[in-house]
Amino acid sequence: MSKPSLGVLNLSKNNLTGTISNVFPSNCGLQTLSLNGNQLEGKLPKSLARCTSLDVLNLGNNHIEDAFPCYLKNISMLHILILRSNQFYGPIDCRGLNAFWPELQIVDIAANNFTDIYYQDVIIVTMKGLEAKLVKILSIFAAL
Repeated sequence: MSKPSLGVLNLSKNNLTGTISNVFPSNCGLQTLSLNGNQLEGKLPKSLARCTSLDVLNLGNNHIEDAFPCYLKNISMLHILILRSNQFYGPIDCRGLNAFWPELQIVDIAANNFTDIYYQDVIIVTMKGLEAKLVKILSIFAAL
């Protein structure tokens, strides 16, 4: 007989300090983890990816300093991801994010230090046998 697993851990608004321990077990059964509104800092533990049944992950309003947690991509049941008001940084670039989190409904990443991924349309036009790369296309430009 297997041991029952903890399904919900809500420690929100308890003024907890320190880092989130990297001890999530391989059979992690958490469905909800809410650590919102504490004073937690450091990096998000990689072992959190073992909690593949997570439905809600709320880490908002702490002092966590880390890159966007793409390593959580195998948590396919995730519906709510809240990282608001921390010190996450860098690009949000998980290559096919929707393919990894098909159930995701709410994402709150406001008030962090993420960098914008700037997308610029680029086309290559061949004129008289020469290829020209056009990055900024004037509205009066036309080509057939």
